Amino acid sequence: MKTIGTIIGIAMLMMSTLLGWLVCDHQNHNGGLGSVAQTGEYKAKVSTAAGHDLVQTGQTTLGSVTIVTDSGHTFTIWDATSTKDVASTTFVVFEASVPHGTYVFDTVLQRGLVVEPAASFAGDFVTTYR
Repeated sequence: MKTIGTIIGIAMLMMSTLLGWLVCDHQNHNGGLGSVAQTGEYKAKVSTAAGHDLVQTGQTTLGSVTIVTDSGHTFTIWDATSTKDVASTTFVVFEASVPHGTYVFDTVLQRGLVVEPAASFAGDFVTTYR
């Protein structure tokens, strides 16, 4: 009889532990899918022509840049409010004919996100940010 009571006690303890874990795990996800909460989704900006593009002002997280097609010309990503922002910082310069692919940064830019392809740029790339 003592063995049956011990087995039942252990089973109850395991079930309550599992239930507590499930409740805590559900609360930690805040309704999100995967590792990104619903308030933290990335936005995407497709760039296909030359000229600077202010993507977002203020503190911004640069997620990634995907080079779809290159044009043999450079493009620059700035931590700035514009390309004339005296306090701007050049974050990265993609050189001419950079290999196609996704370049992941997951970096916070303090002033904003500005993308500036060279004047003769004719490629395609996608910038993700939040």
